Amino acid sequence: MPPHGPPVVLGAGLEPGLVESLISLAAAELDGLESIVTHCGGIPKIPEPPLNYALAFGRRLPIEQRPALARVNGRAVTRNRFESVSSVFVEGVGLLEAYDDAMVPSTAASTHLSIPTIRQLTVRWPGFADGVRMLHRLGLLSDEEIEIGSARLRVKHVTEALLTRRSPKEHSDQVILDVAIEDRHRKPGRWTCILRSALQERGFSSMAIATAVPVAAAVECVTRKQLRGAIHPGEATLAEVASMALGKMRGSRMAVLAERATGLLETSTIFGAGHAKAENTARGQRTSKPCTADVPKRMGFLSSGFAGSP
Repeated sequence: MPPHGPPVVLGAGLEPGLVESLISLAAAELDGLESIVTHCGGIPKIPEPPLNYALAFGRRLPIEQRPALARVNGRAVTRNRFESVSSVFVEGVGLLEAYDDAMVPSTAASTHLSIPTIRQLTVRWPGFADGVRMLHRLGLLSDEEIEIGSARLRVKHVTEALLTRRSPKEHSDQVILDVAIEDRHRKPGRWTCILRSALQERGFSSMAIATAVPVAAAVECVTRKQLRGAIHPGEATLAEVASMALGKMRGSRMAVLAERATGLLETSTIFGAGHAKAENTARGQRTSKPCTADVPKRMGFLSSGFAGSP
């Protein structure tokens, strides 16, 4: 790829894309950060066994066993997906499980190196990781071909077909975005956003909206800045994509966002919807009071870069 050739954004959806942009904005806003841990995922509103998850990513379930990256104490590390499972409570949703999953190599090795620990975890309803590990142990996710009637099909494709639900009209979803940080004085901060589609009956899932709007924001950012060549999602040139995308979703008729910010993240401009900010003239920093902002869904888009209706 020519270094000054046509722009190619290597990750411009939800994750990679929006989450890396959120990390960049928080890193630019706050000094002395020790760790940033994000939780992100689209999950069904009502979990159903056996996996408590049935949403296809494209045409596939996100159940492939592969290495996952993270940066811990200044070093890029590799972990087995679905193995290091932890719990996280999201207000308005409930108790979820999380595992290292979605970090791209450029983020792990070269983005925001002043921050020793950066982790990007995927969230699911409890029981998902155990179910996936069991399917692998039983050989139900193998590439072996079997005969079904006159067709030869891979075992994993049959399993996925039995476990997926592809109609958002019948199986509604929600997208969780959560950023937890800690500075070197061990002061914490957290911002959580729950996105739910307002167009489910028209076939638009929450995940589709949360993926497509950041892509549109990235296109607007790349075009306006006249960027060229390969652009990694965590680069500062795309940092404003998060604030652009969240602004569009906050003021659109496509989705309903519920947001909550506490601690250090109250000072960040990207989490400012509904947060009262005041200037601290002594230290030159913004402060705000914790609150929950449930954004109205009957508002038009705020930028000429997006169409006025879905």
